[in-house]
Amino acid sequence: MTHWEATIHVARQIAKRAPALWATLLDNCGKGNVKGNLEAFQPMALVERFGGGPPRATVGCFCGYSTSNPNQAAFFDLEAADPIELLNADDAALYAAVDASPQIIRSFAVNKSPALLAVTTPSAAQLSRAKVIANAPEFRARVAQALAARFPEDPKAPTPPVEKQIFGDFYIHADKALLAEFQRADWRQRQEIVAALTDTRLRQLGRRLVAFHAPQLLSLEERAQFEDWRSERWSAPDTPETEWMTVGKARHALAELRGNDGLDQALVGEIEDYLQGFDLKAS
Repeated sequence: MTHWEATIHVARQIAKRAPALWATLLDNCGKGNVKGNLEAFQPMALVERFGGGPPRATVGCFCGYSTSNPNQAAFFDLEAADPIELLNADDAALYAAVDASPQIIRSFAVNKSPALLAVTTPSAAQLSRAKVIANAPEFRARVAQALAARFPEDPKAPTPPVEKQIFGDFYIHADKALLAEFQRADWRQRQEIVAALTDTRLRQLGRRLVAFHAPQLLSLEERAQFEDWRSERWSAPDTPETEWMTVGKARHALAELRGNDGLDQALVGEIEDYLQGFDLKAS
């Protein structure tokens, strides 16, 4: 039995033995359905799986959309913390809630058929905490900004990519001091410094540097998010909006190198081998 045949078999078993669950999962294929359920501000269960571990359910409540990607929803873990404790928290505490492991505020893509399920018998505490979030639009707006500080950004979003924002404004003095400390630190210390930065541009770039150069420091969830982001960037279509190097552009450039008789073709072959290896990792 192939991988796809096994997947189809499991899907059929779910549809046969748990038709209500199957219907809910099919409804989640529609982004509008997912957003409608989220924006009711009721406790819901988000089922996720990272790496080779078993599925894990988080009972939480919708807490806004990332300002850099409207398809990325913030999900407050109603079991991990009381939102009242964060309503008036400073930026550092709020960013820690988004970045810390385990996360108090996690995120997921509303346009990728999430396993988002209704909680049939929410506890009084869960309902109370969800109501706090529903009645705190300013808090949700701050969470949306904090979520945007994470490395993934949607190239279709209205805000420009962080590479084009980096010279748009000055950094505060505290962040300048942290940048100087970043230059002298090891990667574990750098990860801690990035978490303390208040400028969302610096946090995005810092998180990417850690992910590129010290992936062993990431949690399974962070690593999966980063690999998804890198794969999307690497396989992006060759359009004017795609200003970075993609697999299509790299292959085109390689073909031009192959046609240049003045170049060492052995070196060109090494580039081709590297490209093929990197392409396999990204696929």
